[in-house]
Amino acid sequence: VSKVEKSQEKAGYCLLYTAARFRNYEEQSDSMISVALKYYEKNGTKEQKTQAYYYMGCVMESLNDSPRSQWYYLKALNTGRKLKDYSLLGRIAARIAMLYTYQDAYEASLPYHKKALEYFILEKDTLRQSYVLRDLGRTYSILMHEYPDSAIAYYDKAISLATEEDQISFLGELGNVYIEAGMYDKAYECLFYSLENWPEKEEPYYLYSSYGKLHYLMGNMDSSFHYLTKSLERPDSGKKLDAYYYLIQIAKSEKKNLDALNDKYIELLEESMTRTRTDVIAKIDKLY
Repeated sequence: VSKVEKSQEKAGYCLLYTAARFRNYEEQSDSMISVALKYYEKNGTKEQKTQAYYYMGCVMESLNDSPRSQWYYLKALNTGRKLKDYSLLGRIAARIAMLYTYQDAYEASLPYHKKALEYFILEKDTLRQSYVLRDLGRTYSILMHEYPDSAIAYYDKAISLATEEDQISFLGELGNVYIEAGMYDKAYECLFYSLENWPEKEEPYYLYSSYGKLHYLMGNMDSSFHYLTKSLERPDSGKKLDAYYYLIQIAKSEKKNLDALNDKYIELLEESMTRTRTDVIAKIDKLY
């Protein structure tokens, strides 16, 4: 076997090894993919270069190096733009979109979500289409004051393509969008269906919270109290703030003692502010 063939085999092995570890969610280092990338940048086809750039981006992302990860993903997308490997190109675009989302750059993420969707349509991959459409719905729901109709439209499309299990989850998210849009009847349809069909293996605490909030806004205080209280059974405290806020409003309307509820709400608010500051610092540290 010649030296050239050995180098080629080694590059191929390093690329496949990195891809396999990535698919199995195993820890990564850049040592293996660097070998493949160095070889393919000089000797590889466009497809090999695109794959090497993509997996180097994946490794950098797993190592919390977002700037370099984004650079390699963009390099991969540009290198492979004329290829017919629509599945790979769609995954690259989707990961760029999620990196922008992680940085709270929601407007910047939109073109890449849409590019990913175009590639998955060409690939006829309806499952991945549904996830990208869901992500577009989430992004537009964050930008709700500007694009309420877009958020609803993308969720509707995602639900039409999703598996039965995913439909249940997506409908729960869409219910929250309808609540924010003031469309309470639509929100009730979505949340009721999602709750009724939720798999028994886990408790849908976030749905209890949303359903409780909806019942409060619709004036159904007994149902609101029931579901908000159920939502507080979740083990983590991160998502309980909303529930306590609406429980306080119910207690006020019924002229009940608010001391215990207010104390818990303030405690959770302080925890939330501390967690937000910590997350911001972590994001800055991860980026720079």
